[in-house]
Amino acid sequence: MRNIKLKITAIMNKENKTHRAAVLRGMQALLVSAAVLCTCGCKDWEGLVNNEKPFTIHSIVPSQLMANDTVTIKGIGFDDAVKVLFNQTEGTIVSKSADAIKVVLPEMTNGSDALTEKIAVRVYSPTQYREKPYEMQFPNAIFTLESLKYKVDTLAHYPVGPGSYYTEIALSHEEFPLKVHFLTMNVRAEHLLFRPVLADDQLGNAERVVHMGPRKTAQGHGRYFAGVNGDFFNLGGDNRILDGMTLDGNVVALPTETGVGNMIVQKDGAVFIDELSYSKPQITIGGTVTPLDNINNKRANDQIVLYNHFYGATTQTDDTGTEVVVKPTEGAWALNANVAFEVIETHTAKGNTAIPEGCAVLSATGTKQAVLNALHAGDKGTFNIALAAASYNLSAPIHTLGVKPLILKDGEPTSYVWNERHPRTSLGLSADRSTLYMCVVDGRWRNVSAGVTTTQLALLMKRAGAATAFNLDGGGSSTMYAYNTGLDGTGLMNRPNGGTYTRKVANAFFAVADVKDDNRIAAIASAGYVIRVKQGESAALRFYGINAAGLIVDNDLKDVQLAVSPALGTIEGQTFKATGKQRYGTITATRQGVSTQIRVYVE
Repeated sequence: MRNIKLKITAIMNKENKTHRAAVLRGMQALLVSAAVLCTCGCKDWEGLVNNEKPFTIHSIVPSQLMANDTVTIKGIGFDDAVKVLFNQTEGTIVSKSADAIKVVLPEMTNGSDALTEKIAVRVYSPTQYREKPYEMQFPNAIFTLESLKYKVDTLAHYPVGPGSYYTEIALSHEEFPLKVHFLTMNVRAEHLLFRPVLADDQLGNAERVVHMGPRKTAQGHGRYFAGVNGDFFNLGGDNRILDGMTLDGNVVALPTETGVGNMIVQKDGAVFIDELSYSKPQITIGGTVTPLDNINNKRANDQIVLYNHFYGATTQTDDTGTEVVVKPTEGAWALNANVAFEVIETHTAKGNTAIPEGCAVLSATGTKQAVLNALHAGDKGTFNIALAAASYNLSAPIHTLGVKPLILKDGEPTSYVWNERHPRTSLGLSADRSTLYMCVVDGRWRNVSAGVTTTQLALLMKRAGAATAFNLDGGGSSTMYAYNTGLDGTGLMNRPNGGTYTRKVANAFFAVADVKDDNRIAAIASAGYVIRVKQGESAALRFYGINAAGLIVDNDLKDVQLAVSPALGTIEGQTFKATGKQRYGTITATRQGVSTQIRVYVE
């Protein structure tokens, strides 16, 4: 649902002399033919009747304006003009001469949610008309969400990382206003990775999303520059993740129910959104296959459970069972593979075994102990757990984040519906899986953002460009983070429950920039996409310094030179004042050869 209009201009190469000559000969022949044919009052190639006076549009200036502004149409024969239509809506002619018409643009409803839209301008004489395309500004586009019509206002749009942009949108409605935050990411961008994050890297913990990014970055595995909260969890209890999670080929937690949607990251960087099924984890020792009862969960009677470092430093078990420490013999733990392991040590009638780095502990009680009692240090075996996606062949999944069922599938909302309006979080992918979308809709924020249903969230994701999406944990958990920006530079982009307090959550999903630190500024961006100011009033401007990887390395750039037309207003320092008569225009900001533009609407 981005309100940014990308313009693509095709530039034709120069023709060689031979080809130009051929073209000229063809044009001459065409004109001769036209002259022969048009002997009985037919129209020539300009649409003119032979005996009519010339009547032509040359240009429309300025190149962009909005309703109630005066535009000048330049051309020939305009002293005979009788009316001017903008699409099918008539404008008000202020003055006209043979070569120019001044006309006030009428109020119109744009046909999309774009801030700029091409319309057809027609100038009529009593017997003919001429048409020319024109880009009209719509300071508030119209977007329909189910049966509700919203005015769209893009508040911010700037890069935050490799191939990644943040966009903030206000949807105005008398009863159900919305504040929507998007992170739009080119999956195939260089140096861009995706991975879930576990709170404090351990099950049972809770951590704020705005703290996860800096903490993981400090560990030295890339810049965790943007992310949102993750799965539903046992809030107020043991913080147990409910829908499953894997990291680096290790199972963090198995899902508690089937039919769960997952964000899946493969070893080659490809990402999928699909429903996953987990096979029963199993070990094979001496040709005997033994199913495991659980992974990283409290051991019950007559069970065999596998524990890895995500569970904690130890197994946290009592002394009633048998525990065996195992380690992969080649590489690391992996999904959809037979992982060979070796027994490192065994413990009988002794629990709370330490879990060494890179190892796992098999723990059994009751009837399941016999399998482990027969093992000795040096014995070999294999471990296997398979993940199967409903729609894709997963070759080498390394990270997964489980959530509740999909809310958007094949471009249409699913039957999974929660009709209550709340703050909500979503992850989505385009149909070709080239673009990943993170979205947070604020809620419980009086007169600013009422929240959405899951169906409305699905429609917002569809409008943004997603074909598949799911609903993550919401309410007070809904949080969006972006490095070196946000509220007070903390990285908090939204307002959870209308405030700045962020809930601790069990996990999150992050975009990671696999680049070295670089504070050199390669581009600049405005913190505000559109400046709205009343006549005679001022607005302070703020700029971000962006490095070559797209990361914000200065969130309050000062050495920026600003330029604006006197017809729009004046600049003092980094403050704009609306002192002119023009109602729409742009401010150009420049720093050391790089520049950006900010739209200005004077209300």
